[in-house]
Amino acid sequence: MREHRSGSSQIAAVRVGALVLCVTAAVAAWALDPDVVRDRLSDDGRLEPFTELWLRRYAFAAAVLAALAGLVTVWAFRPAWGLRALVGRFPRVLPRLALATGGAAAGLVAGELALRAAGGGEGSFSTNTVAYRDYSRTFRERIADQLDGRGYRELRFGRPAASGVPRVLAVGDSFVFGFGVESAGGTYPALLEEALSTGPRAVPCEVLNAGRPGADSHREFAVLRELVPEVRPDLVLIGYYVNDCETTAEKRAFFGARRVLPVLGDNLERVSRLWRLLEGWLMDLAESAGIEERYVDHLRAQAAPGTPEWAEHEAALRRLLRAAGPATVLVIFPLVTDLERYPLDELHAQVAGVARAEGVPVLDLRDALSGVPPEALRVAPWDPHLNERGHALAAEATAAFLLERGLVPGAP
Repeated sequence: MREHRSGSSQIAAVRVGALVLCVTAAVAAWALDPDVVRDRLSDDGRLEPFTELWLRRYAFAAAVLAALAGLVTVWAFRPAWGLRALVGRFPRVLPRLALATGGAAAGLVAGELALRAAGGGEGSFSTNTVAYRDYSRTFRERIADQLDGRGYRELRFGRPAASGVPRVLAVGDSFVFGFGVESAGGTYPALLEEALSTGPRAVPCEVLNAGRPGADSHREFAVLRELVPEVRPDLVLIGYYVNDCETTAEKRAFFGARRVLPVLGDNLERVSRLWRLLEGWLMDLAESAGIEERYVDHLRAQAAPGTPEWAEHEAALRRLLRAAGPATVLVIFPLVTDLERYPLDELHAQVAGVARAEGVPVLDLRDALSGVPPEALRVAPWDPHLNERGHALAAEATAAFLLERGLVPGAP
């Protein structure tokens, strides 16, 4: 009797495992279908042809697995087809294997659904992944009414300045643009304008946002060539973020190589928030073990004195500062990390040295942002951009610097 009950429970385990695997694989095949991804799961409703091709392949593979699991399930529910004899031959291995396979598949699906229900796993550890590009595109769509026809987050270009009101042109990358901050009034240029225009030493002025997400010194030079003749600013602020020492191609090359599964990973990010978290965790482990280069170490290498990379960047930075004209200030935005034990002091010093050699005053925002936990300054735990609080601290420090030095035209 005991053997019979034991055999029955083992058969039941095989049946349950096969059934769970069949259902899970069928759900995966549905979730990986490009039409489903486009309409229900993708953040932007668009798919690249290469992504669509691979998704179809993955969906086909999941469908084949579901069909095989379905056949096993049908076979498992037909005792006459020899399941009892097979279980009797492998009384421990087969039931455990079936339950483990089915349980793992069900656990992955349950984890994915739980993450989505909790709103987790929306981001990505890298700015060069499908997940982050979707996030970036979605953010720009939410602020579309704040963008002009050229993509600047500024609607006053093309309009004449008010009589007697000085204009400040703020040039930079996504930190000046205000990436991640949905309110235009919560960005660095808008808050700087407010800080300069209020208080006992108020100087009514316009601070125009010419930030470009992803811009480096070369692209910022192009922005100056385009906007300086049009705006005729009284002062140019150049916002320098620590990764401006890289070109856009160099950034993509670094982050593009940091993939656990270079082809599969991009497509998994389309459909799985669980994978986004897992890949980020694995990359953190790889960095801790010294298998992958940390981003700060990569930036140090890019800016190492005497290297061709630094020589090229220094030349680009000098060209940018000269194009901005005599009334220019360089504002250095730090990497939002532990600012008390900051890993990029030498890079800041090098950049500041180049600017001062060109006769350009320098404000380093590290001190203004230190003392505040990094997580309280970021847009999100996985997004290093400043939130509104970080922008406010940066704007207040910049306003004080400009007024103390008498760098704002018309200041008392």
